[in-house]
Amino acid sequence: MDRKWKEELSIGIEPIDYQHRAIFLRINALREELREGGGREILSRTVEFLESYIDAHLDVEEMVMEQMHGEEAHIRTLNAEHEQFIAEITAFKRKLREWGSRDDFTPDLEKEMERTLSGWLEEHIGKIDKSLHARPGPPAQT
Repeated sequence: MDRKWKEELSIGIEPIDYQHRAIFLRINALREELREGGGREILSRTVEFLESYIDAHLDVEEMVMEQMHGEEAHIRTLNAEHEQFIAEITAFKRKLREWGSRDDFTPDLEKEMERTLSGWLEEHIGKIDKSLHARPGPPAQT
């Protein structure tokens, strides 16, 4: 997947699109900084960003989708995706902590982070969010 934001990824809800663009920017910065040899420090900053992203974004996204659709199936799908992402970031943070200040820090950890984030972009933003937003909302109440 091309890791640049494209308007076709927009779901048409500006606060969510803004946050999606932010994660694209962070991933592009991560890739560039890793190419320049940033290593552990860059990964630590990325994990910090993701923890704040998770807190700020996922709650907003779930609330908006619930207001739009109101169907439990939509919300369960979204919640399951978010829980998976949180678990992946938590596992990555643990691995990073386990490496501590060891001198044998491996590029494999860098590649794993990039794969995790790229997967999130492709699967969640590019497919799940788009498909959930495209579904019709609940019937209007009279």
